[in-house]
Amino acid sequence: MTERVPRLKPALEQERLGLWMGDEFQLATGDAAEQLSPVLRWHVGHEVVAVPRRPDRGAPFIWTAAPSILEHVVLSDDGAAVTGPQGGSLELTLVPRLRSNRAYYDDSTTRYFSGRPLRLRGTMHPRDGAPRFIARTIWPEDSLIRPDRLPLRPLDAERRLAQLIDAQMEAVADPLPARLLWARQPGTAVRWADRPVLAFVLNGAQADDDESHGGHLSIATGRLGPRGEWADWIVNNFYPLDVVSEKGILAGLVPMDNYLNDLNSGQAYYRPSSMTVLLLRDDRTAARVQSAIHDVFQRFYADPGRYHHAAMNSTGMPMDALRSVGWRVPPLGRTGLLLAWPAWLYVMLTSRDREAAGSLYRYLMEEKTRVFPRAAFEAATLDVLRLMERRTDPGRRLTEYERLLQEDGLAVLFVRIPQIPSSRAFGTAPVASFEQYRQRVPADRAAWETVALEPRRFPEHLRGRRGGGA
Repeated sequence: MTERVPRLKPALEQERLGLWMGDEFQLATGDAAEQLSPVLRWHVGHEVVAVPRRPDRGAPFIWTAAPSILEHVVLSDDGAAVTGPQGGSLELTLVPRLRSNRAYYDDSTTRYFSGRPLRLRGTMHPRDGAPRFIARTIWPEDSLIRPDRLPLRPLDAERRLAQLIDAQMEAVADPLPARLLWARQPGTAVRWADRPVLAFVLNGAQADDDESHGGHLSIATGRLGPRGEWADWIVNNFYPLDVVSEKGILAGLVPMDNYLNDLNSGQAYYRPSSMTVLLLRDDRTAARVQSAIHDVFQRFYADPGRYHHAAMNSTGMPMDALRSVGWRVPPLGRTGLLLAWPAWLYVMLTSRDREAAGSLYRYLMEEKTRVFPRAAFEAATLDVLRLMERRTDPGRRLTEYERLLQEDGLAVLFVRIPQIPSSRAFGTAPVASFEQYRQRVPADRAAWETVALEPRRFPEHLRGRRGGGA
C-alpha cells in the first residue's frame, strides 16, 4: 500500500522560483540558516526558507514555508484525504489556525477544492505509523493563465479598467477569469510557455477590517508554465517588520501559491484580487525590476523603522523601485492637498490625538501612487498599455527601460483572482482615493472594526546592520 501513496517531492525539486531555478537554492530553517545575516535570521525565525547556494548571484531568501510538495492530487469529499494519479490515498490534515487569525478554512473551503486537481505545500508527519500530510498551502492546478485561448478585448476607454476591478465580485464559472487587453500579434500562434512575466497584484478590501479598504499592492516576476501555470511566480511582499501579523505574514519574497493560498496568511482567503500580467519575450526588464526590489529589501531589513504608512509603505517602496529602473509611471498628484490642514485640525479638535492627526496629514500630502495600492495599480496598468500601443504623451521622452518594455512586450492580460470561501466574510474592491475611503468607513473612528497588532521589537544590536546575506 505504501508504494501507492501519492509521491512527495522536495520543495525545490524541478521547481522554479520566479526567474530562478530551484536548484540554485537550498532549504533551511531561517534562524539556523548560516547563509543569512543575523538581521534576516531574526526576521525569518523558525520559518522554512530557500536560501541561495551562491549569494554572489544576488538571489535573496525566499519564504517557501514548507519543505515538501504534493502535486496532481484530488481532495476527498470530506477533506480528510487526498488521492494521487495512481489511485493511492494519503491522510490529510491542515496546519492549525493561528490564534490571532479571526477566520479560517471551513466546510465551504473543502467544497471549493473538492474534485479539483491540487498542488499542496506542507510536511509529512506520520500518525500511528501511517503516512499523513499536513498541508500549509492548497493550490488548484486548474487555475491557469492561457493567453492562446483568450480573444483580444482591449479597453475602449481608460475608465474601463476601474470597472474591471469593481466587477471582481461578480459570480463567474471560470476558476480564473482573464481578459487579453493587448497583444503584439493578435490572432497568430505564439509560443507562450516559459515566457517571462512582470505582474502587478492588487489585493482588495477585507470585509472585517476598516483599515484594509485601501487594499495591498505587490509586484511579481516569473515565467508562464507550459500549461499556463503561475503558482511558482515570486511575489515581492512588503509588510511592517515592527508588528506581528495576525495572519503570520512575513515580509519578503514568496511563491505565488503561498502568497495567495497559505491557509493562514494567504491573501485569497480574506479578499478578492486583480492582477495585470505583462508577458515578455526576454527576462531583462523583469530581472531589472526584481534586482531593484531586492536592493530596497536590503535597506528595509536593516532598518525596520523605514516602514512608514504614509511615506515608505507597501505601495511606495515597490513603486519607488519601479521608477528607479527607469519606468516613470505617471504620478497622480497629492492625495488630498486641500484637505490636509482641515483634516489635521478636525482630528485635533475631535480627538486631541496629535499622532493620528499628524499621520493623516502626511497621508494627504503624499503622492497617490505611493499611498493607494489601487491608484498605483491603475496607473501602472494604463501606462504599460500606452507604452505597448505607442500612444504615450507626445512630450514624454522614453527612458531606455521604457523602450525595452516596448521591444519585449508580447501581451498584457487582466486577471481576476476570486476570494476562497472560508469562515471569513467576502471582501470587495479596494478604494482608490481618500474620499472613497471616507465614504466606506464610519465617521466616528471609534466605531471602526480593526485588528490590534502586537509590536515586534527589533533588537538594537542589529539596527543598521546589513539586511541581506551573510
